[in-house]
Amino acid sequence: MKAPEAPANLHDAWNICLARHAEKTALIEAATGREVSLKQLESLSSHWLQKLPPSRQLLHRRVTLALPSSIDWVAAFLALQASGACAVLVDAEMPAARVQELADELNVAAVVTREGIEARAESPRLREPYALIKLTSGSTGRPRPLNFTSAQMLADYRNVKAGMGLTEADRHYAALPLGHSYALGNLVLPLLVDGTTLVLASDIFPQAMREDFRRYQPTTFPAVPPMIRALSQTEGDAADFASLRLVVSAGAPLSPADARKFEQTAGVLPRTFYGSSETGGITFDADGEGTRSGQHLGPPLPGVEVSLNKQGRVRVVSEAVGAFSGSRKLSEGRRLYTLADHGQWDAAGHLQLLGREADWVKIGGRRVSCNAVSRVVLQHPEVAEALCLTRQGRRAEVELVLVYEGAITPEALQAWLAEQLPRWQRPRRIQQIEAFPVTARGKIDRQALASIL
Repeated sequence: MKAPEAPANLHDAWNICLARHAEKTALIEAATGREVSLKQLESLSSHWLQKLPPSRQLLHRRVTLALPSSIDWVAAFLALQASGACAVLVDAEMPAARVQELADELNVAAVVTREGIEARAESPRLREPYALIKLTSGSTGRPRPLNFTSAQMLADYRNVKAGMGLTEADRHYAALPLGHSYALGNLVLPLLVDGTTLVLASDIFPQAMREDFRRYQPTTFPAVPPMIRALSQTEGDAADFASLRLVVSAGAPLSPADARKFEQTAGVLPRTFYGSSETGGITFDADGEGTRSGQHLGPPLPGVEVSLNKQGRVRVVSEAVGAFSGSRKLSEGRRLYTLADHGQWDAAGHLQLLGREADWVKIGGRRVSCNAVSRVVLQHPEVAEALCLTRQGRRAEVELVLVYEGAITPEALQAWLAEQLPRWQRPRRIQQIEAFPVTARGKIDRQALASIL
């Protein structure tokens, strides 16, 4: 029997899926109880396509998509793919003035927001038929656009699907913003390619999520550490989580204490997933041992090659790496990208992260990784979250500062660290806070943190 041809692009993949699963439930909005089938979603997409400027004005041109995660977000995204446009995925919570600034910077043909659709002046055609543009979180500066073709997005989903064992029968719980890189490969692409049902979270408060789990019985839950921590700290019946077979943690390190607490609460151990906006998925801790111990991130996903350069930085080669400045084209559709993360391999071939390029500082003439110090602190069972920072000391020298969330006192933690780290790696100052501020991507909000320290 002849194997089916690979889809030419995301819209082609959707049409193939639609032909197979037209009557299957595509999306459930938990907040309203509204459900739509794939056929109904296609109808909504066609309606969006009619509202957009003519396709000849959008073909191979950038269009801003800044809608909240919803049925409308998916329908609008599908309409943009049908038009041949390149969807610039912008957080719906971004201030309106900044959305317009980005639209000007990227010279988009149209802007889609909650307020409506704004057609803009003629914009240039892209040299390549990109399907979408991810915007980096901006943790190292202003967000920068990352171009991705349909083939690259489809490759990322293939890698994730194979590594995590995802199936068409799964029902994914979507508490992540759909336009974020993590959500694209773990939520949006499974729906578009395989017709996997998405349950759109009613809220990200833990009690609301528990209620969603009870009502809609999702089987997989791509999460970020603050969600996992909050769910494990709320009272309720363990049966709330009975349908979940896979909980994934990404976006930031998950402390072993939080992983074990969630396992005790929900009966399922989260699995650590490591990826980046630039490359898509990289590694996955399928057996959970790295998550439980905090010692590693698991092996590379199928279809992903990971190595370390001479400086110890993580290099990724796969068909999922995007096409942008800094990534290098190789043969057969593969690209190479070197991340700012430093890593090493353990004896079993699992990747361990040692910190980012910017995390390395010199203390007393010796190089110290702030990330490595944070990972040691997270090994303490009474520490839920930790972040090691630097500041200028009284004599203008660089000092390490540790901020943490947990039950242990700063004095007791300092004494424990004296047994774990040499003196020159120990933070000069330790500050306990009630809770870390976090961004929508689940990362610590360093700007907000600075305002409370």
